Amino acid sequence: MANGFINDNFSAIGTVTAGTTSYATTFDTNVAAAGVTLEGTTLAADGTNSNIDITITPKGTGSVVMSKVDINGGTINGITDIEVADGGTGVSTLTDHGVLLGNGALEIIATAEGATGKVLTGVTGGSPTWQDPASSGDVVGPATATDNALARFDTATGELLQNSDAILTDGGDLTIAGTILAAKFDTNVAAAGLEMAGTTISADGSDVNIDVTVTPKGSGSVVISKATISAGTITGITDLLVADGGTGAGTFTDHGVILGNATGALTATAEGTTGQVLTGVTGGAPVWAAVGVSVGGWTLIEEKTVTSDVTTLEFTTNVTGYDTYCFVFHFLRANTYPIYVVFSDDEGSTWKTGASDYIDTTGSAASRIYIGTTNEWDSYGFCGRMYLYQSPDSYRMALQSNLQSRGTLHAKAGVIEVALNNNVNGVAFIRDNGYIRSGVVALYGINS
Repeated sequence: MANGFINDNFSAIGTVTAGTTSYATTFDTNVAAAGVTLEGTTLAADGTNSNIDITITPKGTGSVVMSKVDINGGTINGITDIEVADGGTGVSTLTDHGVLLGNGALEIIATAEGATGKVLTGVTGGSPTWQDPASSGDVVGPATATDNALARFDTATGELLQNSDAILTDGGDLTIAGTILAAKFDTNVAAAGLEMAGTTISADGSDVNIDVTVTPKGSGSVVISKATISAGTITGITDLLVADGGTGAGTFTDHGVILGNATGALTATAEGTTGQVLTGVTGGAPVWAAVGVSVGGWTLIEEKTVTSDVTTLEFTTNVTGYDTYCFVFHFLRANTYPIYVVFSDDEGSTWKTGASDYIDTTGSAASRIYIGTTNEWDSYGFCGRMYLYQSPDSYRMALQSNLQSRGTLHAKAGVIEVALNNNVNGVAFIRDNGYIRSGVVALYGINS
């Protein structure tokens, strides 16, 4: 060694430390060791030749072991089957035109080449395979079609298209000539509502009972105009207006009599106490009044209560001294229609039942007067009043009925002349071949 240079080969046992740069054509080791370790060292080809290889060659079966390798240029060759765990494919050759498939940590595999027209189709739990499409062949449509009509398949081949009556316009409106069959209609458009015009919604599935539910959004309402409800029930509606066919109220007084109020909500009287009769008041609502009480100028003459079946209900006591009489009925019931009315001018000794004793304004004659219908008398009972007043002919009387059942006004008798020799002093309600079953009748009198 001279001036820091070794002119020939240099051998050392142990560690050789160089202060700056060591220049050599070949580094070699002949010591009995597993390899050569270079630590903190840069190998640089720095000779005068333009191209200088740096070759690191192990001995025998030894390997060049590099940790934390950073390869940023050149090529890698001479290495076979870099394992998948080391970032390789695990193989050194692949099928031409095959599709590569993962295989866990093992080598990547490749499919065979797919034939023309085949599609790679998945297989649950296995590798995909090349197969024919689910349906093959050209799709054929009609020669002409309706503009904006939706196309639909004809038969189950998946190859034939046909025209349809379902029209989807450029503006997004869908028109269908037939019936829409669906489990649910819904809208998600930014609009105020969903409008269905000229449409029938029909539950036509295979289930025995299917509800049809129309639900608005938020505070919106389901608006139905010109509705016809022919069956079922209506629930959850409060105070349906009288103008719409309702009562205008949601509750009524127990046992109160319901009264009309023009287009306003129906009203109900208080409950009448036992024995009271509902008595009319001119220009006002009728009121419950006790027997013998004068209401609006009317004086109670007599009241009869039917608690068991009777054939005749007679008024012959004190039926004198007034020029107008009023009979007030409170749920008077008979087992069959009709109830007849007859009069007497001898306090009930005889009753006017001649063929021409009762003549109406058209001149028709009858032996008695009947009022009411079957259901009104039997099923529900009559509530109302009947007036008896003296006509301009002092020997005749006139009858006018104003009977009311279930809120419907009836004037069955109209104005009927009663042929009497003297003033009336007896009135009877008769049920032929049947019974007057229950109810209350009160007789009032008044002088004009």
